[in-house]
Amino acid sequence: MNEAVTEAQSSFDGKRYVAVIFALAMGGFVIGLSEFSIMGLMPNVASDFGVTEQSVGNLISAYALGVVVGAPAFAILGGRLRRKTMLMALMSAYARRPPALE
Repeated sequence: MNEAVTEAQSSFDGKRYVAVIFALAMGGFVIGLSEFSIMGLMPNVASDFGVTEQSVGNLISAYALGVVVGAPAFAILGGRLRRKTMLMALMSAYARRPPALE
């Protein structure tokens, strides 16, 4: 059994490791950027939509609350799925272009 583990570890080369870490880092950066960049744009969003900055702040807080509740819920519901399958499904859903509003 130790031979199989050693063989599997040796087949995982450094370039693939760097690519995996880079992909995870970029995913975290993009998600963090999308969550936090709106705070700097609050005055612009408020004036564009004709609402108060307080309303925009409440919307940001509601989104944050959804993340706080949703992350553990996805972890529990996706506990029986393979991690790779869950990751690809969630990243695909995140990257999907929303339908156009008419």
